[in-house]
Amino acid sequence: FKKVYAVEIDDWNLKQAKKNTEDRDNVELVKMDLYMETWEDYLPKDVDVVFIDASHDYPQVAIDIQKCIDMFDNPIIILDDYGNPNNRNIRASIDDKIKEGKIKVDSLIGEDVGFLTKSGWKMIDREGVICKA
Repeated sequence: FKKVYAVEIDDWNLKQAKKNTEDRDNVELVKMDLYMETWEDYLPKDVDVVFIDASHDYPQVAIDIQKCIDMFDNPIIILDDYGNPNNRNIRASIDDKIKEGKIKVDSLIGEDVGFLTKSGWKMIDREGVICKA
């Protein structure tokens, strides 16, 4: 990517991200609270691809998706943890946005159904989903 904006609220995570991207000149780390601050104050409107892996609660996933739709022009939205059986809220929120016609599935990505994680649980669907608004 020409430019990457990595959004995080936690200082320790930002410090780790800085270490992991110090050899990259296209990554900008942004400290913000996705749910308490206005995205327009921190991010440009010309973003093409958004990777969502923030809160894992139903309403926050729905908010993340809706903000992407509202702020960016036809973004590609990549959502993580779709097949995680330990938090079905993520999948439910994504599926509801699909049913509402807000997003359309382009492809499923990542580990497949039955993949055994290091934590000992198995994926119930693909790990992630790529959607278009």
